[in-house]
Amino acid sequence: MSKKVPRRVGVVGYGKLGKFLVDKILADPLLELAFVWNRSRETLGGEIDQRYILNDLNNFCDHNPDIVVEVAHPCISADYGAKFLKVMSNLFCSFSSVSVKNLMLIECMLVSACRLFSWITNSVC
Repeated sequence: MSKKVPRRVGVVGYGKLGKFLVDKILADPLLELAFVWNRSRETLGGEIDQRYILNDLNNFCDHNPDIVVEVAHPCISADYGAKFLKVMSNLFCSFSSVSVKNLMLIECMLVSACRLFSWITNSVC
């Protein structure tokens, strides 16, 4: 049986949900933490290993993520969602950013989430 290659996950936002996700990613052998970005770097403090801290969100590709999980402010999906989707799957989490003007972006993000779900179910089975 071939060994599954872990999916590299970037986490954008390090509040309560971001911390929870980082802990789960680090504990899951099918996942690997690619990076963590937070608007205020001080929040990351001594909690996150320096190698995972992304200082500039424009440089997210430097960490080679397969998936980006956005749990920050809704403007992050509005500003970066299309950039994320150009190079990887993006799991959309800031549902408060839903508006008529960005429905196409949201549709693309939901399609990516479905692809991720398919990858997870195929990996487990």
